Amino acid sequence: MRSPHLSRHARRAFTLIELLVAMTAGIFVAVAAFALARQGSHFFQSETRIAAAQFSVTLGFDRLRADVTRAGFLSTPNIQRDPLRCPPGAIDSGWPAGVRGLGAVRLTAATPSEAQDATNGLAPDSIDLTGSFASSETFPVRGVFANGAAFDVYLQTASGPYQRTATNADLANQDGGAFGALFRAGRILQLVDAGGHREYGVISGYSVNGSGQPIVSLEASPAIPFATSATACGVVGFMDGGQASVISRIRYELRDLNNPGPVPTAYAPLYDAGPVDEGARFDLVRVEVDSTLAEMSDTLEVVSEWAVDLRFAFTVAAPQGTDCAASPPATGPGSNPSLCAFPFGHASNYLYGGDVSANTGPGPERLRAVRMRLVVRSREADRQANIPVDGGIFRYALPGEAGAPSFSRTRTLAADAQFANLAGISW
Repeated sequence: MRSPHLSRHARRAFTLIELLVAMTAGIFVAVAAFALARQGSHFFQSETRIAAAQFSVTLGFDRLRADVTRAGFLSTPNIQRDPLRCPPGAIDSGWPAGVRGLGAVRLTAATPSEAQDATNGLAPDSIDLTGSFASSETFPVRGVFANGAAFDVYLQTASGPYQRTATNADLANQDGGAFGALFRAGRILQLVDAGGHREYGVISGYSVNGSGQPIVSLEASPAIPFATSATACGVVGFMDGGQASVISRIRYELRDLNNPGPVPTAYAPLYDAGPVDEGARFDLVRVEVDSTLAEMSDTLEVVSEWAVDLRFAFTVAAPQGTDCAASPPATGPGSNPSLCAFPFGHASNYLYGGDVSANTGPGPERLRAVRMRLVVRSREADRQANIPVDGGIFRYALPGEAGAPSFSRTRTLAADAQFANLAGISW
């Protein structure tokens, strides 16, 4: 039989050269597709970092601005000079530092030291704000009594502020509840007597006695002055018409929570290991400090991540004829004051917002408005070139390969706010 015979054309297949060409072309197409996908992913991640930085700075700035505008609320602008303080005159040097230096605002330059950034030309500040941040209520007082060397303040329960603050458990069982958190040990209690004078004490605790009477206990120093026939101010045992408010001191500053450690448990995930080009990390934190200026436990909050700068500049009611450009300006209350708006970094910002315990020069009672600026950066670098900006920062230099810096994006928010609780003060 005759064997089937296939033609030469039917037996033809790809040659080795054709196969190599096809594979090479396929590889080029795959590489191009991978590069395009990688570029798209990189762009998406970059935009995500920018959006995260914008979101972070917006939330943090809103929180900061809200607290700044509350400074001095239900408190004294400057305890050293307050004409309504009782007892008047020089303050006892044995009072806790936080009471001797009680003022609406305290601005400290270039603090903390580890947050200063010479590479990027940044020198962030730290600010303390004092006022009634934990409550907007003033509580009618039933009586103030000595308890050995310390003092007990009895609150009226049949009052609107008490009923509005109390939880159901407070009203049913009188077990502390919301009041135990409000009248926290280490905070300052301001008492306003029937004559309008202000007395100050340091809270040591809160309790309810067997009769269901809420009691705020105060430490021995500072001592609460009692009115006598020879004094013009002071509380009486049954403090008819007296009011009490709680004063907190809130601090905002840039801090590396990882140095020194350990990182607070709630924020530990923020410090997981990341890319090598992240650089040093600082966050804007909010923390409450007590009457001795020590930080209170469980009050630290991260307000804004990856913060790199925090600055403040004040507008003040300076004495008449003050040369606003001089440093420092003239002192003294004067009449018909001049309104001075100082730029960021001006020495007068730290004079008017300085430590009032020294009782020298003008103080925070003269503050009228503030301009604040917060800058945050994205977590990773995404540029190799900087864009210099006069008076600000657009990109942030991070350590790069072979000593050449790389740059991450920054976002800046700046705003002006009024010190509403300090308006009209002329002493």
